Amino acid sequence: MTPISKNYFVSDLISDLQMNTIIVTGSKVGTVNHLMLTYQHVKEKNLCLNGFVINQNVSDGYELSNLKQQIIDLTGQIVYGTIPYQKSFNIESYVENFSNFIDISSFGFENI
Repeated sequence: MTPISKNYFVSDLISDLQMNTIIVTGSKVGTVNHLMLTYQHVKEKNLCLNGFVINQNVSDGYELSNLKQQIIDLTGQIVYGTIPYQKSFNIESYVENFSNFIDISSFGFENI
């Protein structure tokens, strides 16, 4: 529930704009708890969830194939892919390689 203002959250904006959403989750210990709280909030707000993306934001943490399977088992939703851990972040490299890690064919961005 990321706030935009005191009484207005990103989930409210998504609802007001009638947008679909994707949950991006990390890979560190505690991720599954945070993910399930977010997933439950999305369901309670009746938002249209397209699926998940795993952002490997730490070099250790969950084993990624196990985390992916847990997400699928717990939510029944698709995991579009995993953004691998990068010790030093470079936006140009990230943008250039994003489609190598994430299946964006279902996002509707093909012509962008």
